[in-house]
Amino acid sequence: MVTNGESKPPVTLSRRAGGPLRQGRVWAVLSSALLLNLAAGSVEAAQCEFSVKNEWNSGFTGEVVLTNDGSTEIDGWNVELNFIDGSNITGAWNTNLSGSNPYKADNKNYNRKISPGSSTSFGFNANKGTSGEPVSSPMLGGICSGGGNGAPVAH
Repeated sequence: MVTNGESKPPVTLSRRAGGPLRQGRVWAVLSSALLLNLAAGSVEAAQCEFSVKNEWNSGFTGEVVLTNDGSTEIDGWNVELNFIDGSNITGAWNTNLSGSNPYKADNKNYNRKISPGSSTSFGFNANKGTSGEPVSSPMLGGICSGGGNGAPVAH
């Protein structure tokens, strides 16, 4: 086997049942482990905070602030929003919004990078699920839930 221009002898591992593993299988296992470690090391997360900036009987203006509390720059982000009360977003700024409860808010080119200790935000107008009721905080996911595709968390 040749890696980075160096010749390496074949590796044979044995297991209790089933005899020796073949070299190709060892490489696949090691490659998978390396890829998992690399992926785990590159997970980016942000502290996210939802707030109501303005409210009226049938709707509200909301804002989500993303703060990079890590030690490396975030380069690209998305936030998933899910309103369990049926509120629906009618317009947004500082984000590319898609979906329809759940919504996905992606960065714009000008706010894709968040340096450690810095923040960015996006805002939106929404109709309440039920007029006259208080605003229900959305479930937040994406970069707000640890960077994975995990379930959104309530804020």
